[in-house]
Amino acid sequence: MNKQATKPEVDADAEEAIGQFEVLLGGIRPDHFIKKRPDGAYLLFEFAAPSERLFRLVAELEKQLADTNRYAGRCSLVARKKKPPILLAMPETRLLQREISESLTVDKDTFGDDFMLRYTKSVSDMEHAIVAKANHVVYGRRGAGKSSLLAYAYHTLRNAGFHVFWISMQTYSGRSDIQAAISVVASMLRHLESAFPNHSKVSSLLAKVDSLVESEAANTNAAFLRLIPRIR
Repeated sequence: MNKQATKPEVDADAEEAIGQFEVLLGGIRPDHFIKKRPDGAYLLFEFAAPSERLFRLVAELEKQLADTNRYAGRCSLVARKKKPPILLAMPETRLLQREISESLTVDKDTFGDDFMLRYTKSVSDMEHAIVAKANHVVYGRRGAGKSSLLAYAYHTLRNAGFHVFWISMQTYSGRSDIQAAISVVASMLRHLESAFPNHSKVSSLLAKVDSLVESEAANTNAAFLRLIPRIR
């Protein structure tokens, strides 16, 4: 008599939780296993080094799971005990590849509120210097982390309650006309106006500078230079 093979039971609740966590990870399916304990089963996600950001994502997963899911309140992270045979197939590797591709061009909005959780400190420990009350020139080869360091300063100072403005100079790449400089100053004043909306002097100066941004008049440069002392 031929015995018909039975399919393994599908844990729909686990699949739902794993699928939602996969979405939170940006489409990367995590390694996982179910741990049965006297008080019930737990869904555990394996990572080589569980980070604060991953714990935050698990907390977000817990908020999303319906109360009817038997793994609601029973999801957690554990450190990976064994090294997989194919390291490039690890979810951690795919997460790292995505992080690198997303951070090739960094600005103040990169990673949003997760920036400080994803930020990797510089080898030379430049973070303490970049937030000092001084002028800085940051230089280095392409990909060394210049923009990341500036973004670190931006988020650190803003979180400390300072008014911080970010102007991307790449926008003006290749330009040498006076209108480019005027546009940069206009951006600075616009940031100041947003920070101090009731400051009439800032609004008045912004209106004057804005009128020169697209000006083709011969006296544009002179008119702009006359405004600089007031702006300072």
